Amino acid sequence: MFSWCLCFNVGAQGIKKIRGEYTYYPPETVSPVEAFKTAVERAKLQALADEFGTLITQADGSVVENKSGKSYVDFISVSETVVRGEWLEDIKEPETERKLINDQLVYIAKVYGKARKITTSGVDFRAKVLRNGTSDKNVDVEFYAGDDLYLSFETPVDGYLAVYLQDAEHNVYCLYPYREDTDGKEFIKHGERHVLFSRKEAPIDKKDLVDEYYLTAQKSIEQNIIYIMFSPNEFTKATDVTAETNLPRMLSQSEFIKWKNKCRSRDSEMRVDIQNISIKQNN
Repeated sequence: MFSWCLCFNVGAQGIKKIRGEYTYYPPETVSPVEAFKTAVERAKLQALADEFGTLITQADGSVVENKSGKSYVDFISVSETVVRGEWLEDIKEPETERKLINDQLVYIAKVYGKARKITTSGVDFRAKVLRNGTSDKNVDVEFYAGDDLYLSFETPVDGYLAVYLQDAEHNVYCLYPYREDTDGKEFIKHGERHVLFSRKEAPIDKKDLVDEYYLTAQKSIEQNIIYIMFSPNEFTKATDVTAETNLPRMLSQSEFIKWKNKCRSRDSEMRVDIQNISIKQNN
C-alpha cells in the first residue's frame, strides 16, 4: 500500500484544498464495489493525516451470512476525524482504477476535496444506541426487524442536537428533531440523561411530539448508519420532505452530506458521532 498527498490554495477560515492517492490491496473476500469504496475512504484519511498529522477513527461494521454453505460478507465503513483535521467535502468526483501489480489485483483511488485543521476537539458528549429498552443496559448495534430503537444522550454543555439514519438504499431520515417540531432545532440541557424516541421517558410538555421507531429490513441483513450531530451553537435540521405517512421526513444521501459538510465548515465546535447498526430479518 502507498499513498501521496498534496496541499494547495489556503482558503478562508483555514479551509484548504487537498488531494491524495491510495492503492488498496484487498483480500479475496472483498467485492470490487467495496474495494473501490475502501480505496476512496483511505485516500481521504491518508491525505488528512499527511497534511494535518491527524488521528482518525474508522467506524466499521460487517455481518457474515451463510447461504448454501457459502459465506457472504456485508461490510460498511464510515470514517470520522476526531482531532486536528477533517474532510469537509469533495470538490470533484474521486478517480478510481483497477489494475494488476505483481499478479495482485489492486484498487487505486485519487481524491480531491476541502479540509481544515481542527483547533478544538468538540464537545465530549455521550450517545448510546438502545435496543428494545431505554436503560443503558440495552445498548446494542445488532437489531432484528421489529425491534424498537431508542437513543440515550448526555452532554456536559447546553447545545443543539440532530439525529439522522441512513438506510441500506442510501435514503437519509431525520429522526430528531421530531416530525411535528416546527422550528427544526432542538435545544438540549447539559447534565441530564435524555432518552429519545420514547414517549414514556419524554418531558410532559414534549410527549405529544415524540416519534417512536421500530426497525425493518427488506433483505436478510441490512446495514444502517446513525449520525448524531451536536453543537453548543444553534443550527437547524436539513431541508427534508415527507415521503410516506408512517416514515420520518427524508432527503437524499447527497443532499444530507452537502448539508452536513456545510454545517461543519461553518462550526468548528460541531461534533458528529457515527454509529453503524445491522438489522436482520426474523427467521
